[in-house]
Amino acid sequence: MDDSSRYLEVMLGAVLVGVVPVLFSEVTRGRRMLTYAAQMDVRMIFGTASFLDRLPELDAEATPAGMDKAIFPALDEVIRMTSGPESTSSYADFLQRGVDVPDELVFDEAVKLLASDSLVVIFTSAVTTGTPKICMLSNYDILRRVVPFTGHMRIVAGSRVWIPLHMFQIGFFAAVSAVFSVGATVIVSETFESGMARTLLKGKRSRMPIRFIRAIGYRSSITWIFCLRIFFLTHVALLGPMALLARAQRALPQAAVLTTYGGAEVGGAMSMPSDTDRAEVRLGSVGRPYPDQEVRIVDPENGHVCEAGDVGEIQILAPSRARDSSLHGSSYTADGWIRMNDLGAISNEGVLYFHGRLSDMLNIQGKIVSALTIEAALSEHPAVLVAQVVADNKRGAAQSLAAFIELRPGYLGDAEDIQNFCRARLPDAQIPPSIIFTTDWPMAASKIQKPLLRELLP
Repeated sequence: MDDSSRYLEVMLGAVLVGVVPVLFSEVTRGRRMLTYAAQMDVRMIFGTASFLDRLPELDAEATPAGMDKAIFPALDEVIRMTSGPESTSSYADFLQRGVDVPDELVFDEAVKLLASDSLVVIFTSAVTTGTPKICMLSNYDILRRVVPFTGHMRIVAGSRVWIPLHMFQIGFFAAVSAVFSVGATVIVSETFESGMARTLLKGKRSRMPIRFIRAIGYRSSITWIFCLRIFFLTHVALLGPMALLARAQRALPQAAVLTTYGGAEVGGAMSMPSDTDRAEVRLGSVGRPYPDQEVRIVDPENGHVCEAGDVGEIQILAPSRARDSSLHGSSYTADGWIRMNDLGAISNEGVLYFHGRLSDMLNIQGKIVSALTIEAALSEHPAVLVAQVVADNKRGAAQSLAAFIELRPGYLGDAEDIQNFCRARLPDAQIPPSIIFTTDWPMAASKIQKPLLRELLP
């Protein structure tokens, strides 16, 4: 389904009575979606016509009983959110069936739910580009995040929280669950309009958990911050380079700009700075892991646990029931820790620092460097809105660099100026010799696809 109020209705209505929603993106490739959904006991499918028409195993002219039982052996019904063949039900008809269901029956089903019961199935972000992991999360996996998340964001009954995220993402689901749990108000929008956002958010204790994304139909989150200038915001959760966090903090001096770390495998955010932390911790780290979360840093070469301050692979011990799909390599160690495929370090104070993706490591003249380090330096330039660095192996060197950059509105591209700016921040070998200016990013739902960027290199 698309990001809409209907998506939220179906998702929350399902979990209220113990039905487990399996969340997919509107742009998920049909064949890949079927491969993984086939591993679930799918009883009903909700989707727009454009989404369902991409599923080759769903014959739109057949009755539900005639659909491919090898793929969906338990499938009872397909609900089209828009008009479609008579053999599929409309969303309006589906809602009408619930009119005569007494509230007491709904309540009776809700009170039967246990902390250990399955709550939601979410796929890791690779669902649109690579091979994802299936994350079967329980009520406890999600609700144990409520207290630390709402505490760090100071969300209480009466708060208004804007969550401009894709609704199929763990970030949205976990944030909505937390906000509703304390009696606060969630604000969602299908399209972005700055005047509308100001009106909805205006009031006491406004919060904005957002991601640094450039998604289809949306402007990047940092642009939202700069064009909104919402000075009654008190807290903003933002993912992105540290230079971006600092820029956001300057744009919203009255708000506490925070970042976070986590993933679908662990039920959402599992660490976040506090608004009382000193600026270098709040804007330079992903905070301390939540009290019930065990994290370790492991040398990816020998598997030994690193000392404080040493950089290695982030591994998380979590009670979630995330599991690898049959087509995905193992993400678990022999002793039950989840490999996050990220590099990080934990200080003597217990603060977690993020150093980039393992897959984003670059070999520059024999030295391993994180692309995030170079992207952070590029992002400090006042003209740069988004920076992505990839290896450029087409130029003959073992691994040269290329940077794709989107400029902030009103700035003209000057590659030499940006390169000279970086000389005071990076060794010469880490300054990208090739800079490509763009506004058209190859997206996978909410993430830029670096493999496709490399294919765009001249």
